[in-house]
Amino acid sequence: MKLSFVNDEPLTSAVVDSASNDVCYEVETTEDKSGAHSTTLRRAGQSARDVDPVCGVIEWQTGDGGSGTQILISGQRTSLEEFMKSGSFTTGILREFKDPKGNDLYWRKNGSGREYILVDDNNNVIARPSRGRSGFSAMVRRKQGLTLEISPAGEWFADLILLTFIIVDHIHGDTLKPFKRHDLLYGFAATGLASPPTS
Repeated sequence: MKLSFVNDEPLTSAVVDSASNDVCYEVETTEDKSGAHSTTLRRAGQSARDVDPVCGVIEWQTGDGGSGTQILISGQRTSLEEFMKSGSFTTGILREFKDPKGNDLYWRKNGSGREYILVDDNNNVIARPSRGRSGFSAMVRRKQGLTLEISPAGEWFADLILLTFIIVDHIHGDTLKPFKRHDLLYGFAATGLASPPTS
């Protein structure tokens, strides 16, 4: 399964199944009167009378690397740290969580750049995001935007994978860019949603 973000932005975009070109998810980020932001992930084309289309809601908390962020999923509220435990710099793990069957999964760095992947305990790749490259090649041919490829082993819980990807990409994505720290601070201040880790 290959999912494509129409707006090339995980926080606000329709998400299309590349095989069928059907919109299968919608991601919306809103701001309330107090300035707080929340991101809602919904399945597209489903009536709330049949099944709840909301896969999860992320209530972002600024500062402390987003540690105060709350997650609403399956009618329950939990902290980000309870939902996705922080990893460690030495292992390259960004966040870890459990699939619906209780198996451990890990979003970890893949190489020295911004790339990261989702793997299981046996290091099998469950999901791999990819971003279109800029530069001459993008001018010559149509630029490929942000995609998330999910292996057959992960398709049965694609909702959860997509929700965790949105979180990891926002909180950790910019910190993996090869920029100086003042660039990172500027980037996070511009979004107003989360701050970089203070390690």
